[in-house]
Amino acid sequence: GAHFTPTYVDSGIPFLRVTDINRGEVDWSKVKYIPLEEHQELIKRCKPEKGDVLYSKNGTIGVPRLIDWDQEFSIFVSLCLIKPNPNYLRGRYLYSFLQTPFALKQATQKAKSATVTNLHLVEIKEIKLPVPSLAIQDEWIDFVDNFGCMRARLIESLNTSNDAFNSLSQKAFSGML
Repeated sequence: GAHFTPTYVDSGIPFLRVTDINRGEVDWSKVKYIPLEEHQELIKRCKPEKGDVLYSKNGTIGVPRLIDWDQEFSIFVSLCLIKPNPNYLRGRYLYSFLQTPFALKQATQKAKSATVTNLHLVEIKEIKLPVPSLAIQDEWIDFVDNFGCMRARLIESLNTSNDAFNSLSQKAFSGML
């Protein structure tokens, strides 16, 4: 990412920082913007694309974010851009792995702490990652997708049950039952 603070403008090209990926989803209404000219300079060196993975390396370390959108943007030096070789590694598989305690433990053990915790690119390259065949990675991605759908349905069901319970409780306490 950019090794300098760019010129921020009211509208332009989104410029992502660690704080923008820290909560899982990017809140595009809160990101900073830079001029198109600065973005064009920055992407000569570092061009984020769909399927790549962002990884926080300064301040808050070890937070991954899969780039699953097509919108152009640039990144600050606090983020590492990982471009998986599609012949060996799926971005979604890498993202899933980087969310594990095993990956985070490796990152925190390699990090350097002074006033701000830093994880350098050479240390990120040393993180050990199991790389099964693409077919097995695809199976894992399907499993994660199915699990996510089941989880969402369970949460929705729990919320519906809680709402029904609360409604019945209020009716019972008010003597309506």
